[in-house]
Amino acid sequence: MQNNIIGIGEKLLVGQPKTLPKSLIVDYQISPYLEPQEVVIPTIEIDYEVKPGDSLWSISQLYEVPHSDLAKWNNLSASSILKPGTQLTLFIPQADKPKQPQKRQNLLQDLQKSLIQPR
Repeated sequence: MQNNIIGIGEKLLVGQPKTLPKSLIVDYQISPYLEPQEVVIPTIEIDYEVKPGDSLWSISQLYEVPHSDLAKWNNLSASSILKPGTQLTLFIPQADKPKQPQKRQNLLQDLQKSLIQPR
């Protein structure tokens, strides 16, 4: 049998692999625009000295970073107990500077001029 069409009088053999002719097989290539892109977020590196009572969780909350990342950056487990004086490295994301809106002098006067038209 060359194709997957069953003719009158032919038997269907259950469990036999179905094959498609190579001319029907399509190799789909995903567009590079749809592939996941790595996002790079600028960070600054901070050295932090552990104080009495600190935990990975409390430090992560203080600097707003995931505690699992904080543990990974310092080769610790997420449940590690920290000793005071230990130096930790944190990578804090930096936001882009907010763009300042352009200041317009006499904005109300400009609006008023645009609304008043000579007759």
